[in-house]
Amino acid sequence: MPIREASMILEPFEPCPEDEPCDIGVLNDGHDAVTIEGGTIRDFGLGVVVVRAKRNRLRDVAAVDNAFEGIVIFRSERTRVHGSSASQNGVGNSRPGIALAESDNNRITGNTMSRNGDLALFMEASDHNLIRHNKARGNPEDGMIIEGNRNLVIGSGRAGIIVGSRSTTITNNRAVRNAGLGIRAVKG
Repeated sequence: MPIREASMILEPFEPCPEDEPCDIGVLNDGHDAVTIEGGTIRDFGLGVVVVRAKRNRLRDVAAVDNAFEGIVIFRSERTRVHGSSASQNGVGNSRPGIALAESDNNRITGNTMSRNGDLALFMEASDHNLIRHNKARGNPEDGMIIEGNRNLVIGSGRAGIIVGSRSTTITNNRAVRNAGLGIRAVKG
């Protein structure tokens, strides 16, 4: 069988601007019932991103040293993030370890969020979520900002919590040694 030489012309590409996330460690764009388990996602623009998906699972995942957020859940439902960590993400870009936006009925439980560029957890326009038994330490801003309706925050370690939502229940929390606020409700 003759061997054929393949000729390719590689086009140079523009480097990623420093203030934009161009590369993603793990991306699930629209696939339902996916489990991402174990491993470390390091040195990407964004660590793990779940977009327009349902019933996903992230377990024992470490998102570390990513330029922007470590874990992002966007327009997704019933995703569970458990036993994972988001550390040292968004440093220099003022970004949180974990972010939820326009995402409902999710569970963020038993995670550690530490030394990120801004908050431990930022949740915006997201309803009916459970935030339980997470640890937020050494983040330069408040531990968590919760914006949405009917969210439940239970025993989330030493996180400072700002609530900008209606009908949010916060139980068994301690706010200790945060650079920002302890627990504060703002008009949402």
